[in-house]
Amino acid sequence: MSDLTCPACNSSKIQTVKVVRTHRAPLGRPKNYTADVNTCLECGEEGDFNSENSKEMKIAYLASGVELVRETISELRKHDMSPAFLDRVLGLERGTIAKWESGVDVPREAIPIMQFLKAFPWIAEAAEEGYTHEAVARVIRSYLLL
Repeated sequence: MSDLTCPACNSSKIQTVKVVRTHRAPLGRPKNYTADVNTCLECGEEGDFNSENSKEMKIAYLASGVELVRETISELRKHDMSPAFLDRVLGLERGTIAKWESGVDVPREAIPIMQFLKAFPWIAEAAEEGYTHEAVARVIRSYLLL
């Protein structure tokens, strides 16, 4: 038993079991984390009664996201997009993408940027050319021919 109480019936007869779950950033790889599943022995209510699992989920999400950032930068290199090029088109300080690629100082905000570039890599090339209609059409056509 523990100091927990059931949110449904206020019973303190709670059983806690550790389970392995997975969580991931969209487009990222799943990461495992250990979660507590609390079960009330009086009414059968089940859940995370003390909200401890959200911290572990966040850590798994960030690990998945950092891996996604690193892999996406590596994939963009295959399209001849250097870290310096990506710094420039994304308006980042010089050397930022190189740090992210090595896993250093990857902010949470980098994850959606790389999710977007993973799904639409051509957007970086269109950005370099000022997003003109002609440039966007040409870049999209070149990606469709790959």
